[in-house]
Parts: sequence; structure tokens; C-alpha cells
Amino acid sequence: MKRTVSTLIILAFALGAFAHIQVQSTIGNQINIAFQLNDYNIATENGFATIKIDGMEHPMQSGAALLPFMELKVGLPLSGSISWSIQNKSEEQITLPQRLLPVPTMWEEEGMSRMSYIIDDALYSQMPSDYATVMEPDAFRGLRYVSLRIHPFIYDGQNGLTILKNATFNIQIEGDIHYRGQPEPDELSELMLSQFINPQQAKSWQSHSRQTINHAPFAAADYWLRIETDKKGLHKLSYQQLNALPLADIDPRTFRLFGTGGDLLSYTVQNPGPVFQEIDIWVQGEEDGHFDSGDAIIFYAEMRDEVNKNRELIGPATALNPYSKNNVYWLTFGGDFANPPSRIQDLTTPATWQNTITSQTMNARIEEENHRREQWGSEWYMSKLFGNTTADYQYPIRLDNPDNTKDITLTIRLRQEIGRSDLWHSIHVFVNDVEIAPPSGSTSFRWLGSDTYIFQRKSDSFVHGDNTIRIRVNRTEPDNLLLDYISVDYTQTLRLPEEQYLIQTPYIAGSQDLRINVNGSLGNREIYRLDGFTGLNRVHPQTEAQSFWFAASTRSDSRYIIAESRHFHSPASVSLANPTDLTLDNRQLDHIIIAPQEYITQAQSLASMYDDFYNLSVKVVDQADIINQFNGGHPDPVALRQYLRHVYYHHQAPRLKGVTLNGLGTFDWRNHSRQSTPKNKLMAFQIGETTSDDFFAMMSSSSYPELVIGRYPVRTASELDNMLSNYRNYVQNPQGGWWRNSMVFLGDDLYNGSQTDYETIHTQQAESAANSVNPSIHTDRIFAWEYEYDEYQNKPGARDDMVAAINEGRLVWYYVGHGNADSIGSEDYFNGATDMGRFNNPDRLPFFMVPSCKVSQFDHWGFDSLGQKVVMLNNLGAIASLGATRMSNAYSNHDLMLKVLDNLANKRNYLGYSIMAGKLGTSALSNNSFYVLLGDPTLRVIPPERDSLLNITSPEGNPTLQSRQLVNYQGSLASYTGSATAETRVLDSRTFYNLDMTTRVSQPGKTIFRGDVSTLDGDYEAAFIVPDDITNGETGTIVTYIWDEQAKRDYINYLYPVATSDQAVAAENLAPPEIELFLGSFDYREGDTVPTKTTLLARISDDNGINITGSPGHNILLVLDNSIQPISVTKYFSYQQDSHTAGILRYPLNNLSEGPHSVQLIAFDNFNLPAVASTSFMAKKSSGLSIDRLLIYPNPMQDEARFTFILSQDSQLDIGIYTVSGKRIRHIKTNGRQGFNQIPWDGKDHNGHRLANNTYFLKIKATSGSQSVEARERIVIYK
Repeated sequence: MKRTVSTLIILAFALGAFAHIQVQSTIGNQINIAFQLNDYNIATENGFATIKIDGMEHPMQSGAALLPFMELKVGLPLSGSISWSIQNKSEEQITLPQRLLPVPTMWEEEGMSRMSYIIDDALYSQMPSDYATVMEPDAFRGLRYVSLRIHPFIYDGQNGLTILKNATFNIQIEGDIHYRGQPEPDELSELMLSQFINPQQAKSWQSHSRQTINHAPFAAADYWLRIETDKKGLHKLSYQQLNALPLADIDPRTFRLFGTGGDLLSYTVQNPGPVFQEIDIWVQGEEDGHFDSGDAIIFYAEMRDEVNKNRELIGPATALNPYSKNNVYWLTFGGDFANPPSRIQDLTTPATWQNTITSQTMNARIEEENHRREQWGSEWYMSKLFGNTTADYQYPIRLDNPDNTKDITLTIRLRQEIGRSDLWHSIHVFVNDVEIAPPSGSTSFRWLGSDTYIFQRKSDSFVHGDNTIRIRVNRTEPDNLLLDYISVDYTQTLRLPEEQYLIQTPYIAGSQDLRINVNGSLGNREIYRLDGFTGLNRVHPQTEAQSFWFAASTRSDSRYIIAESRHFHSPASVSLANPTDLTLDNRQLDHIIIAPQEYITQAQSLASMYDDFYNLSVKVVDQADIINQFNGGHPDPVALRQYLRHVYYHHQAPRLKGVTLNGLGTFDWRNHSRQSTPKNKLMAFQIGETTSDDFFAMMSSSSYPELVIGRYPVRTASELDNMLSNYRNYVQNPQGGWWRNSMVFLGDDLYNGSQTDYETIHTQQAESAANSVNPSIHTDRIFAWEYEYDEYQNKPGARDDMVAAINEGRLVWYYVGHGNADSIGSEDYFNGATDMGRFNNPDRLPFFMVPSCKVSQFDHWGFDSLGQKVVMLNNLGAIASLGATRMSNAYSNHDLMLKVLDNLANKRNYLGYSIMAGKLGTSALSNNSFYVLLGDPTLRVIPPERDSLLNITSPEGNPTLQSRQLVNYQGSLASYTGSATAETRVLDSRTFYNLDMTTRVSQPGKTIFRGDVSTLDGDYEAAFIVPDDITNGETGTIVTYIWDEQAKRDYINYLYPVATSDQAVAAENLAPPEIELFLGSFDYREGDTVPTKTTLLARISDDNGINITGSPGHNILLVLDNSIQPISVTKYFSYQQDSHTAGILRYPLNNLSEGPHSVQLIAFDNFNLPAVASTSFMAKKSSGLSIDRLLIYPNPMQDEARFTFILSQDSQLDIGIYTVSGKRIRHIKTNGRQGFNQIPWDGKDHNGHRLANNTYFLKIKATSGSQSVEARERIVIYK
């Protein structure tokens, strides 16, 4: 192990490999592990010490010390656990030059993510004091495990650091290791097993316990009415409202009503979900067996908008359900049910009772969802109390029969709008114009900063009926406050109103007989006891002069409601439904596609592609059908997970592996913003402040997704058509080429906007990511650090180089750095608002990987994220994106993305699998959940199949590539047996350099040879000459690429590393290169007229090959019209097939001005001997298809002639030879090229006879698309 210490003020480059773990033995319940800490580096950055080591993870908690650690997963038997001990340890104590760097605090300023390094002393004092920590046991697809976190660095919170250099860890598994489960091997279980240190043991312990997933038994009846209610209380269903049913054929005694209560569903993964319960009803008139026009159904309905129904929300309590207001009930009749229909029963009045109730605890609350403070989370605010001067804000609130002898408590929740944290706030609060006294010693209620302020005070100024709450905000400067809600807790005297009256009894453990006294005349009202939301029973009262009482056995969930028929509510809607029973189909499924009804047809098309392309068993499911069956019709994203869990646990094996979500969704599903409805297609799953599609895919644990998952983030059918077309084209009709073996990496620069902290992390992470992929893959490395700012403090040069690479074609587009929802980098490397038109990459769509903040925040109604925008273009942009929905941690981002890249690029796994592998291989669970795949999870974004069956030989017998050396190479493509043309590229050693004293980066080596080579049964051999411009190094690469057009697959043959040397071998150089110049075609002649858009063609040859390294002073240069700024055109040269001495340069000349032009080309051979060639020509703008300068030579002719002419476009040619009488005697069909053309004629007719002396006519017709043009000329034959 090597350790270095640097006290420079910038982060030092990480050295060496990562900490090494080797399992020495697994015997019974004992596992022995050898630990070896490899090279690490300690440096200082912005006044902090930092530890740099590859292959370890980093903590996430802001303010904690950034201590690297690693996690090992240990498989467990049922109810198992582990203990550990350490032996043979070697450790070292050092003193750090400064305290350790803290985990950065992420925040946002001026629309861009920011990092601040602020130590939390409490967290620094809680650093791990032992070399290992056992985490909580968990499970994944039936595999139980526990993580052992190893801490090689023990930190005292100040300057002391103890380093574990090597040790032996002894792990003991507690539990029944002889237990044998029922292993169900599948690729995802095997993926998790690959993370375990005891995979064989863990595999034998795999076991799934059957999970109960509650759902509606829709198959039990043929007819179902869906009933929505928007009020709380007793409801009446009339004969007219049920006329969609065949009432004449129904025995009303078989009516049944069902519901789930409408509570927000629990986020707990292992939860059976809501029970679809039958509800007690009163069917008026059912006794005669007929449901007549005067008959009705009476039932009690809840509302979703109550605080106690939404307590599952993480955050402040709210009365408003985030997904819907109305409760949903289901009415049916007959059917196949085990129990008789539930009806209201009469209760017996108890003779005695334990307590008498004369009042109840009440809450009056005003709350609306009108305004947002943050762009995520469940918090909405009712009002803006904004202003620069003191102002009053009034709110009415009603209290019914408050008991003023008891405490009445007013609660107001306020929070400062995002802004200053040093601002003092001051308010006065009045109830019915009576001020609530401020605290002793203060003239007002005051608080500091932007945290939530809860005002809670008692007041005796409330009255029965309407009250006014007035809030006075005292201001001497701008102070913007947001009001969440106003709540009043009071005791209500029981007094009967002129409406339904609900009485909430106090909490009772078990049950008690209670007497309840109510003031007021009962009249024709009836009293019912409610138990939960299903039980409804009639209570018999005892009346007195101006009051009445009743007594009944009362439970903790019992309430009482008093009403008469005229008070009954009517449902908000009643409709005949035809719910699908999804549980009837239990066939084996690999994949589920969930879509809203409007996308079902397109989803079925996608399912067909899954079947055709990957032989997947797929089911398309309507989101509404899931919500109906797994949550009683109440929208809730947990319902979608419950359905997926049902399929996972109850369908035939092999178990479900993946899910695709078709449609966009926002966290404003109820459209409080008045803008979100167009984007609310497929629900977004938000827990607390985090939106993640991973939450849908958790089957048994909240740690990791257990299904691969991706989302098509579309809001219109046309957007979905674009994405489906891109998917089909990418999979079914891929375009071969080197782009599939190339990636572009862009690292953010040193400074983030106006921040002055010196950030090298993104540059180093870009270098690290590029280094992590197989060396046969070409990597463009764009370090924004190296580019100049423009006048707007942007770096357009970095953007242009990145976009140029994307448009040329790259398999992966990778950006690491700061970002926001619509752009990457404060320097505007790519902006979704202005740069989408820069894409010009049809059929070469990259996978966009973005370890940055918020780039895929798809769930906000007010904007589209960059991660969405790039994947929704028609055959442009990206094929998919992987980005964060929220602010994310730079260190954890990098840990995740390295794992994803490894699985995608090196192991060639499909997207969903690669992303899951990245998440399973890292422990930053909350940060990982931010990252969502916008695109299809089944996509194979993989480089060509590769092998290293490639060898080199030289006359000198030296494996090093030396200057002027003739090198022969031979290769064999292991998986390809065809005979297509391959292309070989030979690269010099990588260039390593320092951006500052310690930040070391690299660039790929220069191309020293690029040429086509013939293959036979996958074998090939060829040669190249090493140029003088080669450098000394050990990282040269030779790569041969082949595209099998028939199979639509590609292959790579490579050799790495290859040593390179500028030490020349003896070789002769007798002459400079030979150069021939052409415009448009090789039939070009000096002085020809060509279109203003043409191609420069150059045949270049030399016995020692052509220098294509692009080295300074030795580029192939083009000088147009004697310009003093030559153009480097080196990359446009490629050797001819099987040649290392001659090749063709093709360079497009676009937008030439009309008139005369000259071209000069300078090229060097590999020994750097130059040659120059030039030509002159006329450029003429063509408004359409034309044939110019038609000539016949010779004319008169004897036996043979040539027809020469210039075409403005590539065309199909129809050539006829005619006699003077107009008879066609020869017909020639061929193709013509833009520019100069020459067609030979042998002087014969179509029968092969030579023509006699005479005059004939030539007619040439050129056709291009819908355009055609003709030209004629006379021919004289004279022998």
C-alpha cells in the first residue's frame, strides 16, 4: 500500500486501484475475508483535508465527514443475522493537516445547483469508531441479506485519522444455515447474488413467503355501479340514479355496497393494502322483493379530505388528499359472495352506562392548496402574505356551539418564502378584532429565518357562528410569508343543527356503554352508530322536552350521526362500470406495461415489439383498472405497486422482472396549480420530497427496486409515437458504425457561476468515468476547465465540441457537474430552452447519462426537464436518459454511474438491468432513488461484441510500434464468420497531462492508421506504417470494427495495451506523396463547373503511407481561394481497402459562392515529407436538376465515342440514340453523379451491329425524384 500526503489547496488526483477484498474461505457459518487497502491520497481542498481512493463509496448526510467506506452483502437464512471479528490487523495513525472535508450541502441559487462545505460538529462527533458496522437485514426477490459496512478510515472528528492497511475479517452467520428454501433463479436474483460474498449459500436459502394483496373481487358479480361522493354523511341513492341497472330483474335484497374508505395508502412495502369491504346499507322498500320508483338505498360515505385520512404523507399534516377529493363506492347485486348482504341493524339500548357525554372535541380548519414554495414535496400554501409595508390579512372561520368555559386553541402555520435566512418576522393576531397577547416582554410574535413557524395560542374571543381571524404582518422591509392553514381546536356543546349532525366520541380502549345527551328537538330524525366506515346501525333515542339522549355500546372507532331524509346527500356521480378483474389472469409474465386508457393501443404495439425483439411475456394494463381493483377507485400510486406485487407474488413462475410506465405524471395530480392536467397521464410516486419510479418496483423492501423500470415521459399520443418510433428504429433497424463504439464525456469546470470555491471534482469524475470503460471504446474527453469564457460567462466552445460529437454519433453522452431541470452547467453547456435545434444525429441516438441535479425532474407541471426533452424528438436527440429528479450528491452520483457504466459498456447488459446493477452495487439508497430512466428499460444500448484475438508482427520482431516501422496485423473475430469489410483504427498512446499541479487527465491517442480491410470467415490481415509523429507510451490501441448488415450486429477485435516509441527504424523515403484532386466525382477535369454544394475528392498515396495523426504542422490542410487560414481535413482521409499506402479524402464543400475558385491541398507522408496539389473550378448555383456542357468526343466518330456532361444532382439516366427519322436504335440506362460524367458508346445499335456513316441524334434524360431534364446533341459517324 502506498500513501501520499499533499497540502496543496486543490484536490489531488486519486492513485492506484481500490480497496481489495478476497473471500479466503466459506465453511459452514464462518466466512473469512482478507482486506487489503490499496493506494490512496490525502490532500487539502478549500481548507479541508480529503481522502481520495478509487472503488469506495461515500456517505450522503450533509455536514458529515466525507469518509470513504465499502459495503459487503452477506446472504442470510430465514431469521438470520451476523457477527464479526477482526484479526491480523495492520493500522497506522496519522495527523491530518486540516479537518476532513464534509459531505457538501446541496442547494440552489439563480436556478443552478450549488455545493457548500459546512461541517456539522454533531455529526463529526458521531463518526464510526470501529472498523465495521452491521446494517439492518433486508431482502431482495426472496434473498435475505445483511450489509457489513467496512470503515478503513477511523476519524476522531478533528485531525486524527487511523488507517486500516490490511486485516482478516471473520464473519459468523447466526441462524439455521441448514435451511433450504425454494430457489427461483432469474437474471435479477443472480444479479443480486453477484453482490454477495457467499452467493452459493444465499442461493440455497432463497424463499418467497406468499403475500396477501387485497383487491376488489370484481369477477364475483356481473354488474357494478361506480358511485362517487363529495360530502361526508348519509347519502341516498334513488330509483332514477340506479336506472342503468336492469331493476325489473333485480331482487333488492341482494344489493351490496363496497368501498375501501379512501385513506391515503401506506408507503410500507410489505403491506396488504386496503380491504375492499362491504358496507352496511338500508334498502328502503326491499321487503317486497322489488325495487320500485319510491325505493332508495341509504348509506354512509366518507371524504378523502381529512387530516386523519392523510397521515401517511411525510411532512406537515394536511386535510387535503394529494390525489383526489371524492370517495368511491361500488354497488352490485346477486353475484357469488360467501356472506349474505350487509344491512343496517337496530341496536339494543343498554340498561346502564359507564359515562355520559354532553360535548365533543371539534376542529375547525381552513386550508386550500393554491401556492408552492418548493418545486417538490407535498406542501402547498393557502395564501401569500407578501409585501413591503405592514398589512392585515383576514380569514373567516365558523365554530358551532363552542363551549367558552373550555380552552379554545388557535393554530396558524406560516413559513417565509424562499429567500433570506437572517430576516426577523413579526406578527400580531386578532380574533374577532381582539388581539391575542404577545409573549411577556415582547410587543409581537417574532421569529427568525425561513423555517416553519407554528403560532399556537389560546383565545376566549371566539363565538358561535362566524368568526374572523386577522393576521397583521409588521414590515419595515420586504417580508413575504406563506400561510398554510388556520386551525381551531375547541369543545362543542352537543346541540342539534338543521343538518346532519356527526358526533365523535372520545377515544375508548376496547368498548364502553355510553350515554350521549344532545340539546334540541329530535323531530323525525334518526340516530345511527358508525363503526369504522362500514358499520351502520340504528340507535333508539329517548326524548325529553328540549333535548334527547341515547345510549349504546361504543368502540374507539365509533361515531354517531343524526339526520332525517331531507338531510341526506346525493352522490356526486353514479355510473355503470365494467371493471376489469385483473386477478383472473395468473399466467407467467416477464413484463408489465402500465398506461392510461388513451395510450393503450400504443402500449399494445410496444408489447408486440417486446415479444418480437426479446421474446418477453408481456401484459398491458390500464392504470384505471389497477386503481379500481387495488384501491377501490381512489387514485394513489401505491395502488400501482400493489398490483405489481400481486403479479410478482401470485402469478406463475418465473416471476415478474420489469415494468414500463407509459405517460407523464406530476406531483400535482389534483391540479391545484390549474396547469397540471395535460401532464397527468401516469401517476408519479412521491414520498416526502422524493419522486422516484423505483418506488413502484419495490416488491418486498424499500431499499432497492426489484423490477427493472423505465418511463415514457409523454403527455400526447404524438410524443409517444415519436418515442415508440425511435425505439423500433433503434432495435429493429440499427445503423452500424464507429459511433456504436464511442462515447463523449463532459466534465464541468472549476467554478460554478459566481461561487469562488475551487472545484476539481467534476473534472476528475469525468476522467474517472471515461477511464472506467473498456479501452477498445473511443472516449471523447471534454474538460470545460480548458475552455475560455465568452462575454456571458458561458463556454460555447465546450458545448460545440460536445454537440459535434453527439451529431457525429456516440453510444453514450455523459455529463458530470452542476445542473438544473433544463440545463447542464452554469456555463450553459446545453440548454433545453435554446439548444434543442442543435441536434442533427438521425439514427445515432445516444444514451444520456447525467450525474447532476434535477436534470430529470419530470414531475413538475410548470416545465419540462432536459431529461424529458432530449428523448421525445423524432429520430433526434437521445434514445433514453438517466438523470435525477431532485438535488443529488456529487460523490454518490459518481459511485452509482461508474457501476452503471461498467454494466452497460463493459458487461454489455441492457439498460434496465445496468441501472439496477448500479443501484444494487451502491449503498446511497435515497440518492440512488432520485435517478430515473426516461426511456425503455429493455433497450440494449451496448457497444459491439468484443474480443482480443488480434496480433501484430514486424520485420524487427518487436511488439512495440516504432516510428517508420512496417507493422503487419492479423485478427480473428470470434463470433463473426462472414466476409464483410472491416475497418481498422490504430491509436497512439494516450496523452496524459496536468491541468494544474496535481489534477491529471488524459486524451485518447492520435489516430495513426485508419483503413478498410477484407475479412474471410471472420479472419483478416493487413499492414500499416508507423509515422514519425508517434509518441512514447504504453497505452496504444488497435481496434478493428465490423458491421454485419444482415444480422444487424457489430463486432470489435482489439489489442491493448500496445507500447509505442518514436525511436525510428531504418527505412527509405524516395518521394513525397502523390495527390490528385477532383470535385464531385473522379470524372472531374480542371476548370469544370460544379454546384455550389459539392465534395472535394483527393487520391493521396505514398509508399510510406500518409500522416493522419493530426499532429501540429503535419495535418492534411485545405486552402480555399488562397485563404491565409487553412482548414485541417485530416480526419476526412481513409485508406483504401487492404492498402496502407493509398487512400481517399472526401471533404464536403458547402455554400460556395458562384464564380471561380481554387483549391490547394497539402499532405505529408508518415516520414513527414510534404506534397502540394491544386485545381481551379467554377461554382454555379443550381435551382434544380440540370445537364450542362453535353459534348461528344470525337465527333465525327468512327468506332467509339464518349458522352461527357455535368449534372447538378445525382440522377438516373435514360440515354437514347436515334436516326434522323426518329427511330430509337440504342437504349442505355445508368446512374449519373453530381458533377462531371462520362458515358462510353461503342457505336453499335441494340442488336450489336455497327452503324453506317450518317447523322444520328443523342438524347439524355436525367431524373431525380420528381424532377427530370433532357439534353440533345447531334452525332456524325464518318469512317
